[in-house]
Amino acid sequence: MAYESQGQFEGYLGNTIFGGAGDYMPDWLSKPGYWLRNKLHNPQDNTNYAADKFAQLTRDQWNQWVTQFMPVENTLIDYATDVTKPGQMADKAIAGVQGAFAQNSRTSDLQMKTSGLNFTAEERAQVSRDRQLDQSLAEVQAGNSARGVTVDRQRSILGVPINTGDLQMRGGR
Repeated sequence: MAYESQGQFEGYLGNTIFGGAGDYMPDWLSKPGYWLRNKLHNPQDNTNYAADKFAQLTRDQWNQWVTQFMPVENTLIDYATDVTKPGQMADKAIAGVQGAFAQNSRTSDLQMKTSGLNFTAEERAQVSRDRQLDQSLAEVQAGNSARGVTVDRQRSILGVPINTGDLQMRGGR
């Protein structure tokens, strides 16, 4: 149906993005396929504009993933597949326990000196045995816990479920 202009819309839609002079309906509405033919296809270099833009977007996203996320993924893979990592974490935990017990021993000795208390040789030997026993038990517990947590973390990163038998052996942790 043709619309007869009576001048009321003259210049309103003409020479705008909605149409040329005298057109009262946008080209993309009045001519099916106009948008696909003229906006998504670049006739100057005979390329498919939408496909080229999509391909460029895909390449940009891939490059962004390679630069931002691939290094993190590689770090996680290295961590999760490192068979020496549980031992390293156990050694760190044991070193922490040793440092804590050494500091505790120094502090205890300093308090005894400042208070003027002196142990006999037998008492010092008994205190030393008690400290060594406590320290050995704490080292074993810390090493086992650190090793177990590290193995669980590695399995989690790899998507391997935690072995429930391991949990029961560790006291239901």
